[in-house]
Amino acid sequence: MVYEAPGWDALLARISAYDRRLRQLTPAAVQLAARSHAMLAEAVRVLEDGSGAGEAEIRAADRRVDADAAAITDSVLELMSLQQPDPDDLRTMAAVLRIVRELERIADYAGHVAAYARRPLPGQPWRAQLAALGRSTLDLVDRMVTSLSGGEAGAARALAAADDEVDRRYHALEEAWNRASADGSPGPWVNLALIARELERIGDHAVNVGRMLTFAAGGRS
Repeated sequence: MVYEAPGWDALLARISAYDRRLRQLTPAAVQLAARSHAMLAEAVRVLEDGSGAGEAEIRAADRRVDADAAAITDSVLELMSLQQPDPDDLRTMAAVLRIVRELERIADYAGHVAAYARRPLPGQPWRAQLAALGRSTLDLVDRMVTSLSGGEAGAARALAAADDEVDRRYHALEEAWNRASADGSPGPWVNLALIARELERIGDHAVNVGRMLTFAAGGRS
């Protein structure tokens, strides 16, 4: 006769559910990253030629990101309560929580860029330079999504290098508007500065996602 401890089946079922939900965290984070990337892509289109999604669509997309981020966070916290995670699982959960916050901020800033881009802006060549900054930032976030999808532990260095290009474009614009804004109406220049600053912040958050991938793999963040 084979002896089974009382509640053994229930325990196995709980462990199985825990493992299954743990494995679902990364795909959920990748989907959230893709949504944030899509928001930024629309914002850059608005910046380039005004053809991106409308304000209502952007706000709806941001609400979806917020809802998905909250759902992932709740799932992580519930997993922590199901059983005592081992160090590797705990590191994964901590990384996912941080990544979710970073992605949520990227979406928020993308929404700001889309809104500011509909306001008056300086003419050429400044708008073209701002659009170039937007494209560099979008390329960085695209790399971030790819790194997250592939679980690339070494992504932080490559993302930081791409962020250097974003920072270079940002500081070049900063110097230009400091010189040129004194000669014209301040409103358009303020809008340009706000957009550039939000794009630069998005780059920083994308790099932070790469650092969390390194952390999740057991390296330093």
